[in-house]
Amino acid sequence: MTNWRENLAKGVQFYNNERTHSSTNTSPAELMFGRRLRASLPILSTDQLLIDDDVREIDTVNKHLGKEAADKRRQAKESEIEVGDTVFMRARNTDKLAARFNVEEPCKIVKKTGATVVIETKDGDEYRRNITAVKKIIMNIVWTKVKKKQQSKLNNKKKCKQKMRAEERRQ
Repeated sequence: MTNWRENLAKGVQFYNNERTHSSTNTSPAELMFGRRLRASLPILSTDQLLIDDDVREIDTVNKHLGKEAADKRRQAKESEIEVGDTVFMRARNTDKLAARFNVEEPCKIVKKTGATVVIETKDGDEYRRNITAVKKIIMNIVWTKVKKKQQSKLNNKKKCKQKMRAEERRQ
């Protein structure tokens, strides 16, 4: 009768010794001990051991290639927002028909650290937001057009209300 614990330990040792990792092309035991361990089964390859720097270089290259593939798949791109840009800040979700960005109050980017920006409003309040929560104003012309549209909508609403009041008074 064989002891299953001894067989399990030998199996784990064999697994860690013979199995090569896909990104480093070496076994975990080689990385840990710096040499190939003797196994109960004959070793078919007689390759030299990769030194630690080579393993790290292979791993770095594979990670970089994986990042490029993931960025391409996600269509990721660098942000064009810089310090000093005028932006709109994302509005709170009040309802599903509301605008996503608060176009009434443009803000300035004061500081940018990685994907985090610090935004300053006209009132002097500062907010820290992720870069995805701001939208760059491409030109001041765009902002003035938006502002004029909003003013015309407000004026139309006021005119409608005044007409309704005038009609109510007539009745």
